Amino acid sequence: MDAALTKIMKDKKSLMHNELVDELLRKVNFPIEKPFIKHRIDSLIEKDYIKRNTSNAAQYEYIA
Repeated sequence: MDAALTKIMKDKKSLMHNELVDELLRKVNFPIEKPFIKHRIDSLIEKDYIKRNTSNAAQYEYIA
């Protein structure tokens, strides 16, 4: 799931939270609980793969 999230963000560069979740759910072929997705996104933020937009906390940006 981390790889799928990272790939989506690498392709899109910047997405709102709901757009990222919707895109992930379209790409994977198994059901995922939304709280688990949020946990994985937070993990990617901690690892500096993505970051929150400074002016809008609901938007994520890919870190190259």
